[in-house]
Amino acid sequence: MLLGSSKPVKQDGCKLEVAQKGAMDRLGRLGVTGRYFRLPKRIEDDLILEDTVLGTGYNGAVVSAVSRVRKTKDMDSVKFAVKSFSLRGIDEAAKIQLAGELEVFLSMDHPHVARLHGVYEAEEKISLAMECMTGGELFDRVVQTEVFTEKDAALSTWHMLQSVSYIHREGVVHRDLKLENFLYDAPGSEFLKLIDFGFSKFYKDLKMNEALGTLHYAAPEVLRKDYRSGSCDMWSLGVIVFILLSGCMPFARETDAETMRAIVKGSYTMKPGRWGHISKQGIDFVRRLLVVNPKERLTAKGALVHPWIMQRRGGSGDFVGGTELSIAQGFISFAKATRFRRACLQLMAWSLTLDERRQLRQAFIELSDSHGGVVKKKDLDELLKGRICDVEGKPCPTLIEAVAMLDFGPNDEIRYSDFLAAMMACTDFDAREGAMRATFRRLDANGGGYISEKDLQEVLGEGADVRGIILEIADEARYNGEVPAHHKVSVEEFMAYLKGGDQQLESHGIPEKWQYSALAMRPAAAVKEKGMHGRLKARLRALIGRNGEFGGA
Repeated sequence: MLLGSSKPVKQDGCKLEVAQKGAMDRLGRLGVTGRYFRLPKRIEDDLILEDTVLGTGYNGAVVSAVSRVRKTKDMDSVKFAVKSFSLRGIDEAAKIQLAGELEVFLSMDHPHVARLHGVYEAEEKISLAMECMTGGELFDRVVQTEVFTEKDAALSTWHMLQSVSYIHREGVVHRDLKLENFLYDAPGSEFLKLIDFGFSKFYKDLKMNEALGTLHYAAPEVLRKDYRSGSCDMWSLGVIVFILLSGCMPFARETDAETMRAIVKGSYTMKPGRWGHISKQGIDFVRRLLVVNPKERLTAKGALVHPWIMQRRGGSGDFVGGTELSIAQGFISFAKATRFRRACLQLMAWSLTLDERRQLRQAFIELSDSHGGVVKKKDLDELLKGRICDVEGKPCPTLIEAVAMLDFGPNDEIRYSDFLAAMMACTDFDAREGAMRATFRRLDANGGGYISEKDLQEVLGEGADVRGIILEIADEARYNGEVPAHHKVSVEEFMAYLKGGDQQLESHGIPEKWQYSALAMRPAAAVKEKGMHGRLKARLRALIGRNGEFGGA
């Protein structure tokens, strides 16, 4: 049973443009303009829409689509899920609700949240092209297995907590957490991602008085229409974990009215036949989520350090990180790149397939684990400078200079796509033709087949030196610094530009003596580890200190 839809208050000027601006304020300009397209560019220019219906939500059907640009052996890696909203005849309140969902989704940037690859605004509809999660819903996995093992339940809960902790850090309450809104990214995968922000909201500690979501997962304060934070999501997560461990819903009753009364009272039973084999820590975890008073309920941050989660996450084979050396080389190359090349890499981060991201995301998760989905500059400093050093223990000066050059923003932190962009800086672009073509399409704002000065202005902003950028591309693309007569850049010229810069960036790596020291195996007793930073470095060293390549998964 759905509890209802949001009834937002009218606000003058609160339209799609405001949603874009709000997302830009949080994510940065490129993360939005490189994904938001208007006429004459249409979704059909980039994607082939299929008849397959992937699901039906509150606002209509979600259909599958494939990329016109990217072709791989595994076509699932270039599939998309497309959700469209009609703009024909909708009232202002409906447009405000749509703008709210769009602002939240555009602002999301985390490995455990479904990626929004593009937004296409036409005269009568707006379409959202999202990554296609081919592994199915958590709900389907529960139906297949009936009851999860405690180990599997804890691992799945850790995945869900990663996304919930992140959105709460961003000031977002989801308001419809349930089994159906967590999807596996690929068949056979254990990697869960959060979807569907139709009921989500930036709450900013404001009172909310809307009964939203799905009844059996709704928190008592939601039914009472009086809540202020993301704590209602933690109740919903408690319901999910209850189902994973026992195979039944905690508040299911004969009628909806009886179910509501049970939820408001927090009345549930852990029957010995279903809970007798569950550990005391597992039972305590669920009980601390299903607390009627939201102020006494576990927060996402608190849940991540609960013993039930901490003991089981460390033994999972899913937590494979990347090497300090690979991370250092990426950030050095990114820092040494020109401003426009860095912009291209940031746009490319939004164009990567699941397979391409999978090689990098675990390193980001390891680094961001204690910060709710971002990497803090001080942690990166400590990790890299303390590990990439010569035989005398002196930090690599090239690395110190590169880190100092990077713009970490006002909060001294790095988001997921920024991390991906830095890691792509030292990639082999000859093997990234699909990603380069997809990035070109993001810069080709009007879909004309060329990147013009107007396109660059629209994506990069009014302050961009678009003529200088055209010259830069032309020079790198072997035009001897002369702007082509048409003042436009073709896809071939753009790819030649990126490949040419790839050759230059090879000279920006770490000197050999520091590479050797970084890869050397050191006795554990020789290194003093303290606090979270020490544990992080110890995990990375133990998992991947053997070579200079990123791990899988």
